[in-house]
Amino acid sequence: MVISAKDDEEKKSLEIIENEINENRIHGLTFLRNVRNSYPEIYTAISTRQAIRAMLNSEKHTVDRLLHRGRINSGEADKMKHSIEIRMKKLIDTPPSFEMPETIELMRGVSWLKDLDQDKFNKIVGFFQNRIYSPDQKLVKVNDTDEGVFVIVRGKVKVEVGDEVIDILGAGSVIGEMSILNKSKRCATVTAESPVTTMWISSSNIKKAIKIANELEGKFWDFASIRFVENLLRSQKPWNSWNLEEFREWVLNGIVKTAKQGETITLGDNIIVLLTGHVHGSGDKKKSKRAPVILEDGDVIADGSSKIFIMSNKQ
Repeated sequence: MVISAKDDEEKKSLEIIENEINENRIHGLTFLRNVRNSYPEIYTAISTRQAIRAMLNSEKHTVDRLLHRGRINSGEADKMKHSIEIRMKKLIDTPPSFEMPETIELMRGVSWLKDLDQDKFNKIVGFFQNRIYSPDQKLVKVNDTDEGVFVIVRGKVKVEVGDEVIDILGAGSVIGEMSILNKSKRCATVTAESPVTTMWISSSNIKKAIKIANELEGKFWDFASIRFVENLLRSQKPWNSWNLEEFREWVLNGIVKTAKQGETITLGDNIIVLLTGHVHGSGDKKKSKRAPVILEDGDVIADGSSKIFIMSNKQ
């Protein structure tokens, strides 16, 4: 059998079309999966619409089969098809309807707000604004100045220090709380891995929230200091050569303490990170350090109330 140049060209064109169809199909399925995970209301509306359309098509095929088998006459079949087509047109002309959840509903899943009484919860939730990010869009960049705090309510983001992804965060995670607590610049870049829904609160409003519920500040310190120390140390020697899981377990065992003004912070056999405040070397008032910084030059004295994070000096 002789294959002409024209046949060969048609075959190549057909392969290109098939590959493009398959690629578009994969993109479509990925998009729907992201929609299902990030916006379940929209996904449910689309799924319901498609289910109704499938049922109407099934009804139409059933009418054709009944007509073919002589169970109904052509007049009855035409009436039934006409009824089905009216419903199909109505479905096509009517856009999918859905209701996005209220801010208060989105925030109910945030673990550090769950224990607040209803009155405090309602007041604090009123400070938040809804912000949505598409995949690969950056929420914050390293060295950015304070832009408030983000609470992830849907989707996932990756946290990068340098060229290394140090964490993947999902619903309930908080971004930027440390910059509020110690007024530092961002120490990591955070990028959306999937469509991400966040609730954002400004620096001034987060301070108002802490005044309404004093316990929030303690909760912030409990989890914020761990991620902050991870970001600060991960790119430095010797910690940049450690296994990530081992490094994170080491930091997780650290504790937060408050040093009062004039209190001596004894380094001992520990690694200490100054989270907030100022210190100076004992016997040398001029040698001062400002947070955030690793304390590694012997004992220091707090110049005011300071927060420190203490870890064992693992060799």
